[in-house]
Amino acid sequence: MVRRKNRHMVPVNEAGYRIGEGHPRVKFTDEEIDRIFEMREDRNMSYRCIAVEMGTSHSAVQSILTFRTRGQWPERFKRVDPRTHNEDEGS
Repeated sequence: MVRRKNRHMVPVNEAGYRIGEGHPRVKFTDEEIDRIFEMREDRNMSYRCIAVEMGTSHSAVQSILTFRTRGQWPERFKRVDPRTHNEDEGS
C-alpha cells in the first residue's frame, strides 16, 4: 500500500508566488475579504467603521479595498505540505 503525503493546493500568481489564503503570512481569510467588500459596497460603510467591526486598522482596510493587497487572482495552483509550507517537488 502506497501512502500519499498530506498535501493541499494553494493559489499562486503568474510568477508562481502564493497569494490569498495560500500565503503563509495571511492575516484575513477569503471570507473576511469578501465581508469587507460587502460592508463597503452594500452598506456604504467608511474604512474606519469597517476596521472597527473587523478588529483591524484603517490602513489595512484601505489597502484591501484599493487592491494594494489581496488584489491578485490565481493563475494556477501548487501542491504544498501544510505542516512545513514547502512545495511539492512535482509541482
